[in-house]
Amino acid sequence: MQVLNADAIVVKLNSGDHKTIHLSSIRPPRLEGDSMQDKNRKLRPLYDIPYMFEAREFLRKKLIGKKVNVTVDYIRPASSATETVPAFSERTCATVSIGGMAIKNGKGLHSKKEVPIHRVADISGDTQKAKQFLPFLQRAGRSEAVVEYVFSGSRLKLFLPKETCLITFLLAGLGGFLSDFFKSLSVEEK
Repeated sequence: MQVLNADAIVVKLNSGDHKTIHLSSIRPPRLEGDSMQDKNRKLRPLYDIPYMFEAREFLRKKLIGKKVNVTVDYIRPASSATETVPAFSERTCATVSIGGMAIKNGKGLHSKKEVPIHRVADISGDTQKAKQFLPFLQRAGRSEAVVEYVFSGSRLKLFLPKETCLITFLLAGLGGFLSDFFKSLSVEEK
């Protein structure tokens, strides 16, 4: 149903309930020297950590809307925070498979290629930045977007890959020239 990041997904069980599953035996991409000391730094790990975006997109393209087999390997108990490790709630860690796909060596994080850099402007909460991007987005006309997060039935956070920016999308209250832009926006579900 949803890919949270490079090692966590939300699946819909046969009962109809949703369950967060963490992939076991996976070490997701991390920033070098990533620690709790950088609490005040605004970090968007999906775009800032090498291969995090690619890993999440790989899972999204392979798993969203598909029937998968989930084998629970273990349940990691909740832990409290320390100076170097954040607190974690209980985690169900599992192996998720679809169609018997095998792991290939030398891909993504393990490749010898140059690390990709993603420069993404988050204009979803910054009015000044949004005003600067508005003419550019209007000229772009029809744009494709990926739903990053659904805040409510009428408020979404969208990633526009071609424009490399994050925006907040409101289904109501759109006025004037913005409504033409958003009416032509193609949205791909994550």
